[in-house]
Amino acid sequence: MHLPTHQHPQQESPHVPKQHARKADQGPQYGQAVAKRMTSPHFLADSFGGLMSPVSAFMTVMILSFLLCLFVGIRNDTVSEFFSASRNLSTGRNALALCGDWVPTSALLGAVSAVAVGGFDGILVAVSLAAAPAVLVILAEPLRATDSFTLGAVLARRFPGSRTRIAAAAITVAICVPMTVIQLTVAGDAAAYILDVESEFASQVCTVMIGTLIITFAAFGGMRGTSIMQIIKIVLLLFTLLVLVNYVLRQAGWGFATIFERAGQQSGDSQSYYSPGQLYGDSSEGILDVLSLCVGVALGSAVLPHVVMRVNVFRDGRSVRRGLAVAAVVLSAFSFLTVLAGLSAAGVIGSKTLVADDQENLSALFQLSESLGGETMGDTLLTLVSCAVFVAALSTTSGLTLAIGSLAHDFSEARRSAESDEGREINLARWFIIGSGALSLFLAVQLHSWSIAPLTSFVFSLGASTVLPALVYSLLWKKFTQAGLYATLYGSLGCCLFLQVLSLSVSGSPVALLSGQDFHWLPLQHIALLSVPVGFLLGWAVSAVQPAESRRTSTPAS
Repeated sequence: MHLPTHQHPQQESPHVPKQHARKADQGPQYGQAVAKRMTSPHFLADSFGGLMSPVSAFMTVMILSFLLCLFVGIRNDTVSEFFSASRNLSTGRNALALCGDWVPTSALLGAVSAVAVGGFDGILVAVSLAAAPAVLVILAEPLRATDSFTLGAVLARRFPGSRTRIAAAAITVAICVPMTVIQLTVAGDAAAYILDVESEFASQVCTVMIGTLIITFAAFGGMRGTSIMQIIKIVLLLFTLLVLVNYVLRQAGWGFATIFERAGQQSGDSQSYYSPGQLYGDSSEGILDVLSLCVGVALGSAVLPHVVMRVNVFRDGRSVRRGLAVAAVVLSAFSFLTVLAGLSAAGVIGSKTLVADDQENLSALFQLSESLGGETMGDTLLTLVSCAVFVAALSTTSGLTLAIGSLAHDFSEARRSAESDEGREINLARWFIIGSGALSLFLAVQLHSWSIAPLTSFVFSLGASTVLPALVYSLLWKKFTQAGLYATLYGSLGCCLFLQVLSLSVSGSPVALLSGQDFHWLPLQHIALLSVPVGFLLGWAVSAVQPAESRRTSTPAS
């Protein structure tokens, strides 16, 4: 959950250069030392304890991931195996993989930095991710009962026809491509940190190299390979956060209250730090902005296309219920550790130093790991974090591109012949994955020096405004019509685009995407608070005004 730039008076540009130049002359003395070390041209080339260099560790993770891709890809010879792992994964493994689907790379980096910089507001954002299982629990069993693993197939069970699948495909691409761009950008930046490169061109090269590996994994790993990487990711992220928090707690005498106190003291005003208004100001617009972000994260993350696909990998409805219970516990633990890591970063480095040091609010976790444990252990922790970020980007991108690849199944269903060729469908899915991955990689390179915050905000808002009402109405409301479905999908997509373009995240503020222009109309950076009600309203209104005769023809057969 990548956050837009914190509006701080010391900021100068919304575009964050990918070099390591820092403003180390601000903030507490210890924060200066941390920032100075982070800017060193060889801060990752130190000894690392004489065991394994950061570069070697990172390359080892890449090689093992590629070998896993080859090993798992051999088994993907049927459509069921490629898209749903033949539904023979255990409930526990599926639950962990589902948690991995809910925790993209931006959730790890953005949430920690949000807590460190935003205090109370950041804690709300971090906790909102744990609400995703509660949102999905209402839809999980009827969703699994459709026995379909694409959004188009799920909706087509209620409203058969190619137009339904086309509409669902458009929403799937609109959500998955921007999210994939975010993952590839973050993965390239993590590789640049590890390989100790500073120029923007070198970072773009890293993005291309890492992106190519990730897309290859997605094309050949299938659902089983993606599930394995998602499980590894969530376990590695929990372990990484636990190690970092353990170091801070040990230094604080194992007192949680000490961490909270230090974070407030380093912010300059403890009372304000733990009060609303730290991220976007204490005005009514600022409070609504935080609420809008939380709504988008909680509702949007619950129903993203690759999450819908994951639900149908469970064996049955009972397994889904049990899996969601496990996922709720794991996500709650992740959110708790994220909050502690963010407060630790604020207490060790200082929120003001973090804002001045990184305008995109993504480096708090990196800086915290670098500042703990001294020279050798600091490099060890930083390498652990970087490898965790890479694995997170790899697994999330695999899930997103696999969701796009599953559109090949919708395409094949529309052209289904008497004797279907599963091998041809799998090959078509792989070409879909490669094509969408190449497009995302191209966009990631072209937008490398731009702020990716509007993309993240747009993705969650779009998912909450289109997929959520479409699923709720299609699965739970008998009077929902096909015209209402199209109004929900296409109308909400247009509404999200319109609101996003006219919001403060695109123009009208020093931290906007187009900071030099001002054509904003909406005094918010996040649009979910407006777009989600519009999505539900469009589906209800169009279905309500449709003639009863037409409505009866679109009701599913019993």
